[in-house]
Amino acid sequence: MTVYLRCGEVVERIIAAVCERHGLTEDRLMSSDRHRDLCDTRWLAFYLCRWCAHATLQEIGRRFGKDNSTVLYGARQMENLCDTQPETRAAVLVWVNHFAADTGDKLPHEVAREARHGSVVALRKGAA
Repeated sequence: MTVYLRCGEVVERIIAAVCERHGLTEDRLMSSDRHRDLCDTRWLAFYLCRWCAHATLQEIGRRFGKDNSTVLYGARQMENLCDTQPETRAAVLVWVNHFAADTGDKLPHEVAREARHGSVVALRKGAA
């Protein structure tokens, strides 16, 4: 029997994994510090929480102590980095596929741009 995690549990695992991988404490990730490397890491966490945990902008914002518009901006910035930097795209896909198992999602091998609310990157379920 496969047991899938709830949204909040996946968010917590994402935060812990991103902090561990980047050598940060959770407090540092949640801080208001705007150094580029820290922003990129925070944007990655926003993006993963949004697309892997299926958390709402408000849920992510509450957990990070940020406004939902800040979360949206960060997730879109990570989408833009994925579109322009192949190495970033590859790294993000490793993360996405790792957390997909927690939610039972079947994810594609690529991140595709979808015309929805302007320019939002969506992970198309079931695509190969």
